[in-house]
Amino acid sequence: MGKPINIYKLAKKLSEYKKDLSPNYEAKFTVTGLKKNEKLHEKLFEKKELLQKINQNIFYVANNKFQHKKFYKLFLELEKNYKFYSPKKITNYLKLISKI
Repeated sequence: MGKPINIYKLAKKLSEYKKDLSPNYEAKFTVTGLKKNEKLHEKLFEKKELLQKINQNIFYVANNKFQHKKFYKLFLELEKNYKFYSPKKITNYLKLISKI
């Protein structure tokens, strides 16, 4: 990812270029603010995850707290309930697995 840019400044700069091409062009901007569920910044990794660098340009996130035994146990239970088609139990096990 590159350095964050301000979208308002980008729009102003583009309108300046457009005005150079068409002197009669006039841009109008409306600042609306953040809408519901919009955010200014993205989280690249969670607190429980560790950022490990491979080289200067490549990195990956590894979760050091992954519990293999717990996952395997829940997965077997999920598989058993899938065979007997228990939607409520399947959903519950999927939620538990997703929290590991």
